[in-house]
Amino acid sequence: RVAGIVGTGVADVQGIGRPAAGRVTILGRLTAPEAQIKIDFGGGAESAPFHLRADPAREAVTLRKAWAAMRVAQMAPRADDFSDELLALGRAYGVVSPATSLIVLENLDQWVRHDIEPPESLPELREQWRRALKGRTDETESKQTSHLAMLERLWKERVAWLKRDFPKPRDPDDISGRLDDIDQELRRRQALPEQHGDSAPDSIGEAFREAANDARQIQGLREALQREIQALEERHAALVAAGKGDDARSVQEELVETRDELEKRTEMIRSIFNRIDILLEPLQRLMISPAAGVDATMAFAAAADAEGGDLSGAEGAVLAEPAEPPAAPSFTTSMITSRSPGRRGSVTAGEARPAAKMAVGGKQGGTVSSIEIKAWDPKTPYLEALKQADAGGLYAAYLKQKRTFGSSPAFYLDCADHCFGREETALGTKILTNLAELKIEDAALLRVFAWRLRQAQQYELAVRQFRRIVKLRGEDPQSYRDLALTLAEWGKTDRDAAKLEEAMALYVKVAFTPWTRHADTLGLFALEELNALVAWIEASEWIKGAKPTVPPFDAKFREPLQTDLRIMIAWDADNTDIDLHVVEPGGEEAFYGHNRTERGGLVSHDITDGYGPEEYLISKAPAGDYGIFCNYFASHQQTVLGPATVTATIFTNWGRADEKRQTLAIRLDTPKDKVPLGTVKFGKDDGSGAIAPPQSLKDLATGMTMAQAEAILGEPVKTDGGMREYTGGSGSVIKVQYG
Repeated sequence: RVAGIVGTGVADVQGIGRPAAGRVTILGRLTAPEAQIKIDFGGGAESAPFHLRADPAREAVTLRKAWAAMRVAQMAPRADDFSDELLALGRAYGVVSPATSLIVLENLDQWVRHDIEPPESLPELREQWRRALKGRTDETESKQTSHLAMLERLWKERVAWLKRDFPKPRDPDDISGRLDDIDQELRRRQALPEQHGDSAPDSIGEAFREAANDARQIQGLREALQREIQALEERHAALVAAGKGDDARSVQEELVETRDELEKRTEMIRSIFNRIDILLEPLQRLMISPAAGVDATMAFAAAADAEGGDLSGAEGAVLAEPAEPPAAPSFTTSMITSRSPGRRGSVTAGEARPAAKMAVGGKQGGTVSSIEIKAWDPKTPYLEALKQADAGGLYAAYLKQKRTFGSSPAFYLDCADHCFGREETALGTKILTNLAELKIEDAALLRVFAWRLRQAQQYELAVRQFRRIVKLRGEDPQSYRDLALTLAEWGKTDRDAAKLEEAMALYVKVAFTPWTRHADTLGLFALEELNALVAWIEASEWIKGAKPTVPPFDAKFREPLQTDLRIMIAWDADNTDIDLHVVEPGGEEAFYGHNRTERGGLVSHDITDGYGPEEYLISKAPAGDYGIFCNYFASHQQTVLGPATVTATIFTNWGRADEKRQTLAIRLDTPKDKVPLGTVKFGKDDGSGAIAPPQSLKDLATGMTMAQAEAILGEPVKTDGGMREYTGGSGSVIKVQYG
């Protein structure tokens, strides 16, 4: 074998280790005008000397490409470790590598779009490409400026909302107080043109003022009627005391009529208040989110159309309430996990589904291979087998099921979750890592895989997968944010400055890059998390020289936020619309269509075509139960995991020293399902911040597992295949079909 090269003046020699039978090919770079080398065959055997000179060599590309191809072949088995060099080699020498692929470019636009520099052999095209790239650079700078301006505006509004004091809800009968609120809103309305230009048309304020004037006129009549009623009551009492019964009865009849008139006037003013609320909703959206100004204006127009331009009638417009979950759904199996803070593992109940086959192409070592996998399906029985196994036989039961279902990604996820639920964290992690054996370069699958690893606090493995996702989906800000979140958790646990510094750098990248999709929304999330991490670092004690260095970023974006409650949901499938709903203790529901609540709850911008996330924040949360739901609105993408998997992270006392976090994951069934994720009990002595699972019949919803349903319904009284019957009370029977 070729053991090495003896001599100087050469570098990056390729071919070392090849068999030395017959002709031997070795390629390298000259680092000096001349070099004299010998080939070392090992065991003291050497070749005759070779004298190499650069002078007579002709300029050509054949040897360069050959050298690059050999270099690529050498690094390919460890492509993840050499990804940057592989990419550089592929682009510089035009060779295919694990980091590059073959692409045919036919015109200048394609060279520019893919950011590939034309070769020296095409000088005219190369010069055109450079000019076009300069124009694109100017456009990028313009987008950057616009993004920073919008981000600054949204950030200031986010901070102002969370620091604002929200009064307790007024008594519905406190009409005077309600009118005072309207006056305050009118004053705020007057500031809108200055802040937002033409985004708040005069017709909006005019309609609002007319409604307020109508309310005040009717209130004046009410006050007059109230004075009249008081006088009649005094007169009636005096007549009764004087024994004048007939006169007293006449006054009593007049008193009844006056009270009826007062009630009519009260209903009229309440109707106007309802209409004012319709106008106030888009007005608040306009004030809180200037980017939504056009939508707000359209909402005002729709409200005016619905009222026919008349805001003084007795009948109010009705706003549609969100649909309730079905009372007796046809259940299909799903999965839900949760993890208490500070504990490894998760609490899981789950089922799996039978297999439909599909082919997925992949590349391994430059050879195209075909992998047969089983798409997620509801009828696979492997979890039932695992449930029957005791702790000692759990792994054997898993291996037995793996023979049949081992090509299904969902199999490993479900089995791992089952193990986490039984406190078998090591086995759950071992099963999860088997997903890597499938070698599926699918970002959605890898994202769910990495999320599970992070939930299990297997940070090193999770970071490795998130780095793969960054390479696969580097155009998505969510990829970098997921990596940053994991590094931040890992760095806090180990108090590792390098991990925390990388996390902060990634947050900066997510926040200040003008991404193609959702740049402003993801930028706000990244700023929240960056500031929270910086605050944690500043509040922590560090050994001298070990404190992480905070990256420089504009002081106008430096504002640590603290909230009583923060809820985040994200999902694994692109082109999917899943909405976060939170029902506050007073019954007010916060969601994309009502994203600001009376007590200060805030829901982030609705992401309808990506992975999320969506967020709910409330700075000063009233005590009580907060119901958390997600609405699987629509999906336009098929994945190997079947329906979308949602991960919800719930923080209490977010950004404070006593912050607590819990994570749940649920695989949704079909679009249009509104699925209860749980309940946060806040500000109570019986477990503030704890997330309770659904526990009443109204909480039943499609997508629950059998275990989740039976936590509500109890044990079945009859089983017939997938159909189970439960006692519903008062002699009733509840039948549930499990898919």
